[in-house]
Amino acid sequence: MQISFNKASVAALPVGTHYDTKCKGLVCRVTATSRNFAIYVWASGKPNKAKIGNAEYMSVEAARTKAQALIYALKTSPEPKKKTTTLAMLAESYTAYLQSTGKRGQDHMTNMMRLNWQHIENIDIEQITVAQLQDHYFTICNTRGKAAGRTAIITLRVLYNDAARRELTVRNPARAVKMQPATARAVWLEEHEIPAFYKAVATLPTVAAQYLTLLLLTGLRKTNLAKMQWSWIVGNTVVIPASESKNKKEIHIPLCAAALAILERRVGVHPIYVWPVGRAGASAIATRVWQLMLREELAKLGVTKSVTLHDLRRTYGAQLTARGAPLQVVAAALGHSNVSSTPIYARTEVSTVLQYLA
Repeated sequence: MQISFNKASVAALPVGTHYDTKCKGLVCRVTATSRNFAIYVWASGKPNKAKIGNAEYMSVEAARTKAQALIYALKTSPEPKKKTTTLAMLAESYTAYLQSTGKRGQDHMTNMMRLNWQHIENIDIEQITVAQLQDHYFTICNTRGKAAGRTAIITLRVLYNDAARRELTVRNPARAVKMQPATARAVWLEEHEIPAFYKAVATLPTVAAQYLTLLLLTGLRKTNLAKMQWSWIVGNTVVIPASESKNKKEIHIPLCAAALAILERRVGVHPIYVWPVGRAGASAIATRVWQLMLREELAKLGVTKSVTLHDLRRTYGAQLTARGAPLQVVAAALGHSNVSSTPIYARTEVSTVLQYLA
């Protein structure tokens, strides 16, 4: 009800909320047991309510004066500054979630951000545009391949979805990025290129040569090898703890004589870790630098493939296949819990196929 408030009219108001026609925003709320003046006004983009006083003891004039002062203060006060949420903050919170569930390596999201989105990680997520993401997607595709570009965009989609779940945003610009179909990477060193690999690593620093050679001799994932501890080595087997494996299951990988010989030369470097350890126990292995150095040396020897460290794992699988190992054996050697994951690693050379066609 709208009514001009005075002592008599206020005293006669029925139960409900009633509005004063002479002071916009001033109301009188009447219940079965109380009668109070208050304000109800829209300010700073939201509704604001505040109690003024008991209508039985406060005059209408005093209520109007106080209401006008409160309304003026609300409408002239600066809007509160919106809290900024950045990509880095989303990555940090999602990493905490991964750690609590054990679904993925603890540093997975951190590595994805550092590798793909470091240039915008401190920008408010509401300010990041589809155009920005689309342009950088093409940059990644042109420099590191379509699969890498796809992984980068999917990473952002996951972060924005998680932010929406926590009601931090209602948008997801990564979903609007148009991606090209990504095919499985099919790069590995063929048998005649293996000698070039050993010549190339021989020119690198000793620790780099040892690390890269072990990748080829064991088929281990680069992160598992980088984090390897002496306690993981049992006889001629390396046991990857479930906490460090991709499928969260303990993995047993056999070590050949050449791999054991390299590890023997690492004894004494560190009491716990096989490789150099920097601050806070982090591995000091410069994998990206060594990958570039390996490519440069291979190119000098006529191998112009853009070999990645993971391609050495594919090469390991291809060598086992070339020697006639069945998929079940290759899967065990690569630490796969499901044979369906193995064919992409178990590449076969044309020369091997020709042997069966002769």
